[in-house]
Amino acid sequence: MQAENFAQVASQHQPMLGHAPHCGDGVWTCWHAQGLFGLLCDGAGHGPEAEQIQQQAIDVARRMIETSDGSEAASEIDLVALFHALHQQLKGSRGMVAVAFVLHADGGVDFIHIGDVSLYCFQDTFAQLGRSNEQQGIIGYHMPTPRVQHWQCEPGQWLLSHSDGIHRSTAPEAWQRLLQHGRSMSTVSLNIMRELADGRDDASCIVVRYWGKRQMVSLRESKI
Repeated sequence: MQAENFAQVASQHQPMLGHAPHCGDGVWTCWHAQGLFGLLCDGAGHGPEAEQIQQQAIDVARRMIETSDGSEAASEIDLVALFHALHQQLKGSRGMVAVAFVLHADGGVDFIHIGDVSLYCFQDTFAQLGRSNEQQGIIGYHMPTPRVQHWQCEPGQWLLSHSDGIHRSTAPEAWQRLLQHGRSMSTVSLNIMRELADGRDDASCIVVRYWGKRQMVSLRESKI
């Protein structure tokens, strides 16, 4: 297992008003020999059925990622195989949309993005560097052939993923206010939810700060 000293991560999710404790949005991040893995998924609808969909998706991802890891020669995380496994698992359900990524120690990011969720890369100055191009479809119902996309992060940059419970039209000034240097990642993710999730939908986010190789406190796993 490589040293987990090149990024920090935090995640949050919350149900829409009136549907607690059931949330159709799910988030899971973990460290793997290949890097930091993250999955953000949004089950169709709300309430217990949508929650069951996202929990099934996280269970599938957890089994696949843990199976591909190992103390000696870990195999690479196969994002395409993951999305096919998610599609098979969720057939007959309402389906879901999702983004999954792997952030490597050298700053390379591999990801697949299907449906109405978002993934961004922000510069240290909070200028938006990239916004992922989604493949339209619904996992478990009508999913396009998954396509892996690639980005390259530089030290100090941010990766941010969120569901449609947080609007894509959020102004750059809002992100600049929320992605503050010196704050803990958990504080950043909590503030995003408090300020940008209005309760009219389930909402979720994953926030990552990429540092490159350096000494820092390890975050073994985050799941909220």
